[in-house]
Amino acid sequence: MVGFRIDPTLKPGYSWTQNSATTQITYTIYSINARTTVITYKASILGGNLNSRINGSLLIDNNTGIILKRASQSVSTGYEMVNGIVYTATRRTAATEVNGRK
Repeated sequence: MVGFRIDPTLKPGYSWTQNSATTQITYTIYSINARTTVITYKASILGGNLNSRINGSLLIDNNTGIILKRASQSVSTGYEMVNGIVYTATRRTAATEVNGRK
């Protein structure tokens, strides 16, 4: 998992956004203590025939910046037209990743 450096001056409620042509991700400091920080995030990915919304959280070790746990849920909806008929699809996923370091 990718490292994430925590600025000790950040407080719960602080948020920032990353944008690109098709993606917007908003991160928010949810909680912070001496050992760990929890950051929540919401992402919107918009493109052609497929749109996705993702919500999740990151548990980060403040000393190392290592992401200890990542949990996310997503919903993607899309469509495809075949011979004049529109077919729609929806996919829901949930994933949890836990860093196995000892």
